[in-house]
Amino acid sequence: MSDVKGSFGYLDPEYVRCMKLTQKSDVYSFGVVLLEVLCARPALDHSLPIKEMNLASWAIKQIKIGNDDKIIDPFLTSTISQNSLRKFVEIVERCLKETGDERPSMLDLLWDLEYVLKLQLMSVDQNSYVDTTINTSFQLPISIIDQLPSRLNDDFEMNDSSDFELSK
Repeated sequence: MSDVKGSFGYLDPEYVRCMKLTQKSDVYSFGVVLLEVLCARPALDHSLPIKEMNLASWAIKQIKIGNDDKIIDPFLTSTISQNSLRKFVEIVERCLKETGDERPSMLDLLWDLEYVLKLQLMSVDQNSYVDTTINTSFQLPISIIDQLPSRLNDDFEMNDSSDFELSK
């Protein structure tokens, strides 16, 4: 086995305790990368207070007490669907579990991330349908309809809201 190389912010806590690297150690490191994307900040930030310096430990504490919204980059909350974002946070939380046995496999992560993408694409599709719908109805007051030539009046059908439609 080669020497372990890497940055402290990405290091699996189980490796620190047991000096044993596994595939689940990579899952932990990948979870930190996902967290960096979610929070728009580096794994270690020495300019922050000590309790917030290590992104993974700070974020997990926030997630556990229900403060997900405090860790998420504000740009993401305004551009990504809530369902997609919620699932992404769940994935990150699973990757950053203390022991490797509790973490998903990379294959499971692939499936989960593809699901998050599908949730986002479904949301975008639904929004695009809503955004492109044009309301073509209009209303005329009854006084204007009364002024129309009588021949046209016979071609219009009134409804209770003073809207009219062409009859066929």
